[in-house]
Amino acid sequence: RKIGNLFIVIFLIALGSDIINDLLNRLLFVSYPAFANILVMSTPLMLPSLYLYIRSISFKDNRLKKLDLLHLIPFMITNMFLIFDYHLKQTHIQSEVLSTGEGMSDIYVPLFYFIYITQLILYSVLSIKEVNRYKQIVFENYSDTLKNNYKWVKQLIFAFLIILTVAVIKNLVNYFFSDALFEIILLILRIFDLLFISWIIYKALKRPYIFTG
Repeated sequence: RKIGNLFIVIFLIALGSDIINDLLNRLLFVSYPAFANILVMSTPLMLPSLYLYIRSISFKDNRLKKLDLLHLIPFMITNMFLIFDYHLKQTHIQSEVLSTGEGMSDIYVPLFYFIYITQLILYSVLSIKEVNRYKQIVFENYSDTLKNNYKWVKQLIFAFLIILTVAVIKNLVNYFFSDALFEIILLILRIFDLLFISWIIYKALKRPYIFTG
């Protein structure tokens, strides 16, 4: 389970970084724009790491393959653009990007959202597919361990799909509705995120066998 636990740690770091980034965006990044967008560099790892965790916990003989390196492509593309289009720019341009949203390449935001939506659909489908495959294995080889693992991954993917739904609503509101409504949806999303992380930690403390095998 070591490799699976590594993936869930990467997932939690990426999710936690996204939450902290929103907080620091209001408290720190306005004065120190050079530090902005560093935490969100891990965001493209969130969905792949969750999928790989589900795959690793569902199948004990699962091994990483060279083909799995393809999961890093969105991470590499978005960060390449972010480094050259933001972090290497002068401070006053970084401040303009944060305050007005202007100053970055016209392709970056559409590219980021294209990757985000593609990942959302692709990894949601792949994760649900893995859970359904695991369900079949549980029915064919019934045991308490398999049953508990299946229940855990099913709850995990279901809870995260709720968060993804709220995240999609947040992004739609950001473009088509008022800033006030956006802030409300964002607050709801971050509350869900914190509850989700707390729930995973609670599971780890109460039922450590889920993570130890």
